[in-house]
Amino acid sequence: MIAAFDYVVAHKSDFNIRVVNLSVATGVYESYDTDPLTVAARRVVDAGIVVVASAGNGGRNQQGDTQYGSITAPGNAPWVLTVGASSHMGTIDRADDTIAAFSSRGPSPVDHHAKPDLVAPGVGIESLSSPNSRLSESLSAYLLGGTVPTPYPPYLSLSGTSMAAPVVTGTVALMLQANPALTPNAVKGILQYTAQVYPQYDALTEGSGFLNARGAVELARYFAAPLATPEPATDGWSRHVVWGDWLVKGGRLTPTANAWTSGLVWGATTTSSGIVVTWGDICSANCDADSPVWTAWHLDTTSRNVVWGDGCTVDHCSDAAPTASDSSQSTTVVWGSTDERDDTVVWGSDDSHDTVVWGSDDQQDTVVWGSNCADPTCQPVIWPRQ
Repeated sequence: MIAAFDYVVAHKSDFNIRVVNLSVATGVYESYDTDPLTVAARRVVDAGIVVVASAGNGGRNQQGDTQYGSITAPGNAPWVLTVGASSHMGTIDRADDTIAAFSSRGPSPVDHHAKPDLVAPGVGIESLSSPNSRLSESLSAYLLGGTVPTPYPPYLSLSGTSMAAPVVTGTVALMLQANPALTPNAVKGILQYTAQVYPQYDALTEGSGFLNARGAVELARYFAAPLATPEPATDGWSRHVVWGDWLVKGGRLTPTANAWTSGLVWGATTTSSGIVVTWGDICSANCDADSPVWTAWHLDTTSRNVVWGDGCTVDHCSDAAPTASDSSQSTTVVWGSTDERDDTVVWGSDDSHDTVVWGSDDQQDTVVWGSNCADPTCQPVIWPRQ
């Protein structure tokens, strides 16, 4: 994988490579600052290429309980666009969409940062089959025919965050077609800002929300020519960004904001020259009048730490970031190390009493092309024909 990353960087200009999809992941055993895989992914992003990775399929433990903290590498890195899985429930109506039970939740192991960045359809996703392959032979029940006779079933239905990531990757390609000047940070910011929030899920489950491909492309096109392009309607958009661990909302993204600077790590509070990071502007006065007053949109006391909630301390939060002020929306968590392997353990205090435990057990190390958990929602699904 590292060799493939380096190949992509070396041949970026030869093939006009702008986005890379990783429907493959491994366990997190060290910080993303030192892990050779995440460091290699950063080289790709620093070259101006968007890296999209699946979040992992560890959303439930072996007992079938929801668990947090199961994000896999390289999706644990802030410079990677990390995708969890939703289910469209076999309908075109977004109202019944849900989070796939197997989809890995944040925070990221070791570094304890907010992930995933957003979620996209990853249940019963039909794509091309490869005859005589291991997948075709082991999952023959999920092979599908096409509209014309073929020597073998041409399609295969699979479920997993490995299926969700390419949906976002395809959206990124459309965004870059509409606006080739977008940086990886701008791509992530637009995807999060336009995503659709489902209020029953927290930010460590759905990230900034469910993918809104149309909205993302429309905002990307607006970024290309803001003076000549009508500003798109924001109905149904999250209108927020999870910047590092902080959920910031209420402003509007602008194409000249310094948050989109190449080389700036997602979540940084200042640029390399010490300037406060901004995402655009926000109305500060006369907001309902014809002439609102706009000021720079940056971290302030309305921002909420989605990992630590009210338990945030200066040891675990940026010194430049405010303390969470809205306790009604915050979840206090307690970190500890409780067994002989010193695995990180987290206890949540939300009403659902979800199990929040992670480590590095043998069955969660590698996630490739689907989910192997026992929950029925982890299995490939063939949706009934309408």
